[in-house]
Amino acid sequence: AESYRDLVEDSGESWLVQFYHDWSEPCKDFAPRWEALAAKLPPMVRLGRVNVDQNFGLVQRYRSFVRCRQTVLSVECTVPALVLVTRGDGEELHAESYRGSLSAEAVYEWVKRSLPESRTRISKLKGPRAAEALASFLQPAWAKATAGRRRAAALERGRGTELPRAVIFSSRPIADSIFARHLATRLSPLLSLSSMHVDGGLSSSPEASPEARLAHSLGLRSLPVVALWTEPEEEGSPLDKGRSPPLLLEISERPDAAAREDFVARLRAAAAPAVPLLSAANFGARCGAAGAAGGERPFCVLLFVPRGGDGGWPSSAVGALAALRSLWRKSQHGGGSSLFSSGRVRLGWVDASRQEPFARHVLGHAGACGSAVRSRAKPCADSSLPSSIVALRLVEGEILRGRQSQPPVLRLARFPRPAAAEAELAAWVSELADADEGSSGGGTWRTAKQPAPPLRGAQPPGWPARAQAAFHSWGYLLVLLCLGAGGAAFLFGDELRQWYAKLSKAAAAGAARPSASSSSSSSSSSSP
Repeated sequence: AESYRDLVEDSGESWLVQFYHDWSEPCKDFAPRWEALAAKLPPMVRLGRVNVDQNFGLVQRYRSFVRCRQTVLSVECTVPALVLVTRGDGEELHAESYRGSLSAEAVYEWVKRSLPESRTRISKLKGPRAAEALASFLQPAWAKATAGRRRAAALERGRGTELPRAVIFSSRPIADSIFARHLATRLSPLLSLSSMHVDGGLSSSPEASPEARLAHSLGLRSLPVVALWTEPEEEGSPLDKGRSPPLLLEISERPDAAAREDFVARLRAAAAPAVPLLSAANFGARCGAAGAAGGERPFCVLLFVPRGGDGGWPSSAVGALAALRSLWRKSQHGGGSSLFSSGRVRLGWVDASRQEPFARHVLGHAGACGSAVRSRAKPCADSSLPSSIVALRLVEGEILRGRQSQPPVLRLARFPRPAAAEAELAAWVSELADADEGSSGGGTWRTAKQPAPPLRGAQPPGWPARAQAAFHSWGYLLVLLCLGAGGAAFLFGDELRQWYAKLSKAAAAGAARPSASSSSSSSSSSSP
């Protein structure tokens, strides 16, 4: 019961919970089938057991799902009782009990149908033109827009935020499996997932299916495997020589729970964007003071992009983004600097138009808006924001008696040119990594004189959020005013009606006097 809140309520995962008695013969008979489920369900579903005799509070919580009766000395329940606990769209917990055969296959199929992931649909790439179907799936969103200005606008709006593409190649129909749907659901913020059924496996005969010939062309040597394209903004056929090859992640034919968890972790790490868009949601985790490999303090290399009203990118920013991605890709394959693969240097880009206060603070103190930094409260306030590459390191404030007496300050360094060549950028990053953080000589790092303003969300809030903020600002006063007016009307209704009647009579009398005087004056003027 002590671990229930941490494991079930706060984990965000689905759990299959078994209520049992130690002395129950049906529970002892069910034990081998429970072990079989423990090998097939994780990490899609976690398994846990609750001893009824020792956890009366949990039994009371699930009394609608567990049939129990109170005896003089104890509580006896119909066991084993299985309850599936899942999390809904609103983050609330849902529970469903199992009523059926206690065979492992029947329980597995019930769990598969009851999971929220069962509503996830994975697109299936098939047909005689498998290569064309794959090419259409890999195309970025703007490539599907109409030609001309509309396509160019879609390109600029989606640049830097397009998700990687992944395809599961398997000799069996895998799109409807619980593991594939788990991947599509859990990794939906990181990638777009599809599947391709290679009927007959990787046969090299002339009669091989189009899917098998395509798999051979992509370099697949075994099935099942996930092919991951980490450059989602590239266009053209996946078989073009100029296109980056996919990263192949093999899936064990009969994986156990540990192998599946390891595969999910590897796919998540491989799909993570090399240069993500930073906002209030991920800036702290990306550029915070968490230690890198070796215990050294990391720093971030950020690309600031002043996007226009149509979302357009300056040409220098487009080239800088490509250079940063290339540095990251080479480090992952062992051909570049280990600073990126070790986590000591982290990359990201900032929408300077959306994050204008933060961008003006950082660029101003880094010297990107003109001459040397001046000690004014709003640096870079009187000029347009340039496209720049800035290295940023968070320095903790002074700690006194266990409390942070000062907010973290920034140490900054700016790449000297807006256009970044890959070799020059790599040399600049290496120079920053070798520089002593505490030294003031050389002018490599600068210290911002004021704390940076917080970042905003990636997107402006919608009208429901704005209405909620307005209500919390002054809307409750209007509610209190209405409640006060209603209470006054209820308590002093008769007095208010009498007062209103007096006002009405006085107004009518006042209107009658001028009419009477005017009629008398007209009659006197008409007499001879």
